[in-house]
Amino acid sequence: MNDRIPKYLPPEITVAHKTGLENSVCHDAGIVFTRNGDYVIVVLAKHANPNSNSSKEFIAKLSLLVYRYFEGL
Repeated sequence: MNDRIPKYLPPEITVAHKTGLENSVCHDAGIVFTRNGDYVIVVLAKHANPNSNSSKEFIAKLSLLVYRYFEGL
């Protein structure tokens, strides 16, 4: 499942992650390997919709913001 942490990251970036979806909580935890160093990201999002698409999109966009931050250091 690459619809969360790696979704918007550049294709050359390696991500080792584990997704999950349980009782109104959508999550993804992983290590992002970049040229400037590696970082760990864990996101848990509570949701009320049955397909959790908005939570998955939130995680993907947050992951991109974190990536951009670390690339700017």
